[in-house]
Amino acid sequence: MFWCHVGRSFFSALRSAIAYELSQARSWRGSRLLQIVPVSVAVVGLFAWFGGWRGAVFYAGQGIVSVFVVEAVGYLQHYGLCGSPDDLGHQIAWDVNFWLSNRLFVNNGRHTHHHLEQTQAYDGLVHTGSALPGGYLHMFGLALIPPLWFLVMNHRVPKRSD
Repeated sequence: MFWCHVGRSFFSALRSAIAYELSQARSWRGSRLLQIVPVSVAVVGLFAWFGGWRGAVFYAGQGIVSVFVVEAVGYLQHYGLCGSPDDLGHQIAWDVNFWLSNRLFVNNGRHTHHHLEQTQAYDGLVHTGSALPGGYLHMFGLALIPPLWFLVMNHRVPKRSD
């Protein structure tokens, strides 16, 4: 479900990032994680300095909303498509064929092509997979109400060839 995915995905990515950074650092001083902490504290401090507690809350809130949107888009792009490309008939992500979505999200709607050719520049991505029935803004709204999302999407998910 959408709401569970967002939390699971965020904390899984956070754990993976921390584990990776700790494995790469030769010393605690070389860890990028420890370098990020003072910068983050300084940015929150600047927002608090100029905006008081409301500035700090605003900064934290926009960060939470940003993470939520990124994780939600990941859910939209990969809904029902877990498994190997051979099992799914090479349907590895959902594309979005809506002009506004692709402009606002820098051609992120060409997500299948991104998976097939990770080094391709964003402006060179083309539609190669099955598309969601709406743009990101439409589909985001549907995903917020799981029964509507399932009604629209479940019959579109490719059947596995077990």
